[in-house]
Amino acid sequence: MSIRRLSPNSWLVRVRTPFEGKTLSRRLTVHGTRIDAIKAEIRFRDELAQGKKPRSLIIGTFGEALAYYRENTIADLWRVETLLNRLDRDLGGIPLSVLTERFSEYWKLLREERGKRTGTLLAPATRNRILCYGKVALNFCFKRGLIERNPLACFGRLPEHGRDRVLTEEETGRMLEIMEKQKSYLYWPFYFSLKNPIRRGDLERLTRDNLDFFKPWIHFYPSKTQDRRHRETCLPFIDAPLLDYFRSLPPECDLLFPRVDKDGDIHPLGEFKKHWHAILEEAGVKDFHWHDLKHCAITWILDNGYTDRDIKNLGIQYTPSMIDRYYKHDANKVLMKWQSMNDVKKVAS
Repeated sequence: MSIRRLSPNSWLVRVRTPFEGKTLSRRLTVHGTRIDAIKAEIRFRDELAQGKKPRSLIIGTFGEALAYYRENTIADLWRVETLLNRLDRDLGGIPLSVLTERFSEYWKLLREERGKRTGTLLAPATRNRILCYGKVALNFCFKRGLIERNPLACFGRLPEHGRDRVLTEEETGRMLEIMEKQKSYLYWPFYFSLKNPIRRGDLERLTRDNLDFFKPWIHFYPSKTQDRRHRETCLPFIDAPLLDYFRSLPPECDLLFPRVDKDGDIHPLGEFKKHWHAILEEAGVKDFHWHDLKHCAITWILDNGYTDRDIKNLGIQYTPSMIDRYYKHDANKVLMKWQSMNDVKKVAS
């Protein structure tokens, strides 16, 4: 038996016991005081002494592990519901004792699978997400002592190649024109994100409290950061049209980028995949994701004379490698700058 301190208010309790010729390990993360951890350890020992079935044998299949994770996690899973359903459909009935071998075969099959919408082979990022959430569900059960080990721990992520897609001025103009014509609720979120790198989840949660009219800028604490530290981020690229839009919001609307339905009711942006794809199709823009707006924003910032240090000063927690990945490299930019400098010299002489 052992109790190990993980943080000021959490403890790892582990109890080992022989069972049918092998040693089983029961482990659980306890939140509270050390006394709470000791009580959990005593409860484990009493259960074992009474001959109760070890909790490590409760979950037998991958599907049961997924179900336990869905029912008990506090994470918001609605965006990955389809992915979890797929794992349950394809591998849910596999016993955990043979899951490593069966998932190895499944991992190979994913290389040849094609997306239903695009018809192209699944990207490494898509396959990595399938593996990631399988691991997450099993780790969730493992940390609570429901399984002896994570059968997918031996699988590593595939190397991913960052996207290098930004909108041209012509494409941007067409999309803004179409959204304005349709009176789309995505017009101003799109307009803002062209120059301000922000995750979609953080964008839809922005409220009036995040806006400072006097700077002006939008300040917030990102929900997801590289080093897991919550540091304030400021996005100052707000022009006159954006300020006019913020002033035009109805007093009862607290959100900066709401979705107003036909009845005039105000809602968060929510899921807008179908609406977004319809706009892209009408504008004739191909191979562009909403996340690519972060590429557009970082490229715009660096192309307009701001530096990597300016990005850091704004509190945007991007490592140099991330900035390099988001920046759209184009040799024509250097050529145009060179030609412009030569034209200035000729005029001066």
